[in-house]
Amino acid sequence: GGDGGGVDLSEACHPDIADWPEAWARYEEQVVELTNQARAEGQDCGSYGVYPPAGPVSMDPAIQCAARYHSLWMAENNVFDHYSTGGDLGDDPWTRMANAGFTGSPTGENIAAGYRSPAEVVQGWIDSDGHCANLMNADATLIGVGYAEGGSYGTYWTQDYGR
Repeated sequence: GGDGGGVDLSEACHPDIADWPEAWARYEEQVVELTNQARAEGQDCGSYGVYPPAGPVSMDPAIQCAARYHSLWMAENNVFDHYSTGGDLGDDPWTRMANAGFTGSPTGENIAAGYRSPAEVVQGWIDSDGHCANLMNADATLIGVGYAEGGSYGTYWTQDYGR
């Protein structure tokens, strides 16, 4: 960030994500938009059942920091997992969100790798029952999205949800 009175928590929570590429940030915003479109429509999440339309989620800076850190961590360590053993923000999604400064209640995490666009990854989550259920959880009101490039999959995506 530049000069100004505000503190950008997404920069403050970990130095590794202080200079986040603008293109990655645009992808993250698109994921939020597509997620909210899917929530507004309602979805059939297969074995988890049919979900009615849910209200929108809004980007939370602390949750976004946790999501960005995890996507970058997966890319840099060539690991695809919800667990980030030895990572600076902790070993699991709930700990990462708390250590990033989120004081609310986490409701879920979706990860993906290898998808080339926001539209592809959101559709991939909708097509996977458990991920779809996280995405459609009406209790969630906040979201953080992290996109990073690297590793053997080339792209890493994290969605963290909370309320």
